[in-house]
Amino acid sequence: MAEPYGRVRRPYRGVEDVRNHALATLAAGVVLTMSCVLGPGGVVAAVLAGRALGTVEDDPGHAGALLRWGWSAVAVNLMVIAAGAVAFVVAGLGGAWTGS
Repeated sequence: MAEPYGRVRRPYRGVEDVRNHALATLAAGVVLTMSCVLGPGGVVAAVLAGRALGTVEDDPGHAGALLRWGWSAVAVNLMVIAAGAVAFVVAGLGGAWTGS
């Protein structure tokens, strides 16, 4: 099915592809959660990946949709971390930690 601007949405090739994708999402979510750096996005990704692993046999399409949401949670988490780092640097350059 063609989408605007000539992009084509490729379906998953099979249950194994969805399962592998779910395992990758689960690993990313666990790493973000265990790193204690704004873990909520990692927790959401891990939960969605776990649910996708549970439904992959019955409904690979729904599992794929859960994985898209999981990766979105990871992306939002990383954007929040980047914004915090930028704010920290800007505050430091502005003299926030000079003590006066």
